[in-house]
Amino acid sequence: MHYDKSGVVYVATRREHYLAEAFLSAHSVKDFAPDLPVTLFTDLPGSPFAKAACFDDVQPIETSRIFKSLWAEGQLDRITSLARSPYEYTLHLDVDTRVLSADFLTLFDKLDRIDVGMAICQPDVSKCARWTGFPMFNVGLILFRRNARTDQLLEAWRELTTEHFHMANQDELPHVDYLEHIEDVERRRELLFMDQTSFVRLLSPTTNKFDVELEILEEYWNYRGTRKGLQRRFDGPVKISHHPKLRNRLGEDIIERGRQYLEAGKIDQAMAMYQCLLDELIPAENEQGKRQVAG
Repeated sequence: MHYDKSGVVYVATRREHYLAEAFLSAHSVKDFAPDLPVTLFTDLPGSPFAKAACFDDVQPIETSRIFKSLWAEGQLDRITSLARSPYEYTLHLDVDTRVLSADFLTLFDKLDRIDVGMAICQPDVSKCARWTGFPMFNVGLILFRRNARTDQLLEAWRELTTEHFHMANQDELPHVDYLEHIEDVERRRELLFMDQTSFVRLLSPTTNKFDVELEILEEYWNYRGTRKGLQRRFDGPVKISHHPKLRNRLGEDIIERGRQYLEAGKIDQAMAMYQCLLDELIPAENEQGKRQVAG
């Protein structure tokens, strides 16, 4: 494990909700590796979550407001930020992930011999993979080593994603040959607003435009769950969860982390996070949730 050149990168922009998720995921990293550096890229550096101890470095970024999809614009923030990673060996995690095992540190050792490591998108839990029919990687976990090949990959991904977003922004959708098999126009528009649709053109289980040294990671490194009624087996326990149900635990998990801050004497930080939870993250009509935080 190369602590001197390795680190974890999160990108959380535009909504406090995403900052709160990044805060929880980063703490799950620190639970197992307190000395591993963690960097956050955000346009909300004043957020109480951005100021938390789980982030060793917070890099402010500027965001655009030119596309019809706010969610899509956040994907461009991610791609642009990854090109600025301060680490030679980077593990990028989506904000809605949790590290469940210290084994995640072994991922960095893989970068002694590979350029990129990613897990495959399972079509039963990825509408992008299901709708397009293309084999693809889930970009919620990207393990990469900074070099000329990965720099080219990230720049090409940014350029093609921007091109796709401009297409999707038009009232009359332009023709895209690799999506012509999808009849529904609005479905094609939604796909063009997904960064995985661009990434699959550059790197996938069957495509490697920049000849990066690639390792396909086991599903347990980026586990998205399985559709009801299906069972998918893999060799080993889940090490990094990216399960959609994690989003449902946001409030209670922040409350629990806040208690740990209180016990450590970080009262002001804990109260600022609780206040943000009340003001920004719990809908006004959820009085029971507000009482739980206030109590």
